[in-house]
Amino acid sequence: MIQKLLLLCCSLMTFALITAGKDGGETVLKASGSHISSTGAPGEQTCAQSGCHVDATLTNEVNNEVTTLTLGNGEKTYNPATFYTITLKAVKAGVRRFGFQIVALDTNGRSVGTLNVPQGNAKVQRQKGDINGEERMYITHTTSGNKPAVTGQIEWQFTWSSNPGYQGKVTFYYCVNATNMDNTNAGDQLYLNAIPFNATTSGVEENATTASAYQIYPTIAQDNLTIKHAIGFPNSTSCRIVSMSGAMLLQDKLNALSTSATIPLETLPNGCYMVQIVSGASISTTQFIVQR
Repeated sequence: MIQKLLLLCCSLMTFALITAGKDGGETVLKASGSHISSTGAPGEQTCAQSGCHVDATLTNEVNNEVTTLTLGNGEKTYNPATFYTITLKAVKAGVRRFGFQIVALDTNGRSVGTLNVPQGNAKVQRQKGDINGEERMYITHTTSGNKPAVTGQIEWQFTWSSNPGYQGKVTFYYCVNATNMDNTNAGDQLYLNAIPFNATTSGVEENATTASAYQIYPTIAQDNLTIKHAIGFPNSTSCRIVSMSGAMLLQDKLNALSTSATIPLETLPNGCYMVQIVSGASISTTQFIVQR
């Protein structure tokens, strides 16, 4: 009996060591992604505070001594309704395994824009978390994305699509872990940063007065997109699907006075897109993702 109890305890301890947190009901391995909501952003803890890396050194970076975040080609501001590649780098001599988690928040602490994984990129993954009843979207590393090709430096790339109608400050909060590779959760080094970007005032197509008239869902779609209007679409209203680079992909007229329309998406590959509802001189723009 004692041997059985010892075996059971060992099994439970092994399970506890290799698992960490849940993401949408699925178990996430420690090596393959951060705990949910561990960026140090408002309302969040870090891995050190939550007890994952019990005695980690926690550094709030000021001059980007270890980490750097680049928006697009080095832009200092962002345009609404625009697709950007984001590059997060970490350089720390001797480190052979890194991890990270990042979130983009507006001035009210809500997720803003769409963080996504480029097709074919196996180094990063999306996560979802809940802070005070508000859903937040994250990007974190994967198992294949925590080992640098060159010891002491690593780079992750992912995408962010800014909201069409939001023109306030966006802050990217992130935590990077430079581990000591001792196969424990002790002795690691965590680097926190918060990088703000203000919006430019040009290139905004969103008409704020008409955006709320339309319901467009789901924001993460597979085969179809639904558009609804409570009192029916105005005469000569059309819908067009546009790539994040501005290329027209699909266009269709919406039946006048109809309160609902379904837009098929089977010809679109996985990725980020914009749906634009055009009625006269008014254009209402909403982002969505095709993910199958």
